[in-house]
Amino acid sequence: MAVPYRQVSRYVDEWIVGITDVTALAHRVRDLVRSGDEAAAAAALPPERPYPLPAEVTATIGASPEIPVRRAGDGC
Repeated sequence: MAVPYRQVSRYVDEWIVGITDVTALAHRVRDLVRSGDEAAAAAALPPERPYPLPAEVTATIGASPEIPVRRAGDGC
């Protein structure tokens, strides 16, 4: 994502609310997938949450108004 120079400090100071290192989780999921245990890999992932979009944006980008949420065990 490119951020115009004049917006960088605002991005850093206001828009970023947290950073989480997920390296260990990514390695665990990778190892589970490699071992063939896709159900366990999917269960290890956090639940996905739909990002709420205003109706105008949804229409503009052609998004579905309702996004099915992936649950653990639905596959990777």
